[in-house]
Amino acid sequence: MKLKRFICGLACCLPLAFPSQAQVTTMDWEFNSSDAGVLTPVNGVYTVSPTTISSPSGLTATAVIDEGTGVGYSATSLGGNSTLYGTTPGGGVFDSAYGSFVLNVNARPAVPGTTQLTYTLEFDQFVTYPPGTTFPYTGALVVSGVSSSPTVTQLATHGSEGYWYSYLYTWSGTPGAGPLHVTVAPDYNIPNTSDIGADRIVWTINGDLVPVPEPALAGSLTAAGLAIFAVWRLRRRAA
Repeated sequence: MKLKRFICGLACCLPLAFPSQAQVTTMDWEFNSSDAGVLTPVNGVYTVSPTTISSPSGLTATAVIDEGTGVGYSATSLGGNSTLYGTTPGGGVFDSAYGSFVLNVNARPAVPGTTQLTYTLEFDQFVTYPPGTTFPYTGALVVSGVSSSPTVTQLATHGSEGYWYSYLYTWSGTPGAGPLHVTVAPDYNIPNTSDIGADRIVWTINGDLVPVPEPALAGSLTAAGLAIFAVWRLRRRAA
C-alpha cells in the first residue's frame, strides 16, 4: 500500500518537476488578400490569430491591432494605391495611425524570473523615402522591452513614395509570470511619425515555455485594451 501511494505521489509531482517545454515558438501573421471579409474591427480594434504558429506546447496567440485614425486592414496595396506604395509582398496590409500592434501568447517561462528567453520580431512595413516627406511612414517604431536598433533589409517591391522593408529586432530577458506580450507603436519622438503600414509580423520566442490558463490570457488582453483606450484618450485630448 505504501509503495502504491509513493508511486501515485511521484506521478502527481512529475508534471511539476518536468514542465511542458517549447524550445522554439514561432507566430507568423501574414496579412493576405484572402483575409478580405474575414478581418473586421470592433470599435477600430482587430483581434487576429496568427496565420501559422509553431509551438510544441500547443500555445495560442493573438495580435490586437488598433487602427487608430488609419484605414485598418486592406486586401490591396497600402492606401489602395500601388503606384505610390507598390504591391505589398503578402498581398494584404494593415494601416494604423496613432495606433498600436499588441502581440500576445498564452505562455510563461518554465521558471518565472529565472528562465532566459530570447525574442526576435520581424516587422515588414512601408517606409516613405525620403522619410516623412509626403506621408508619415518613417519606419520609426517603439518595441516594448527593446533598446537596440533593428536590422533593416529592403524587400523587393516598392512604389514611387518609398520602399517595403523588413525590420528585425532581437532581445532577451527573464520575464516573470505570463502571459507574454510585446507592443509595437510609432516612435513619436521622430518628426512626421504617426502611421505604420504593416505587411507581415513574425514573433519568435526561444526558451522553455509552459501554457498559462486562459483567464490569465484574458487579463492580458484586458490590459492591452486598457492601453489602447489610454492611447485613444490621448488622441482625443490632442484633438
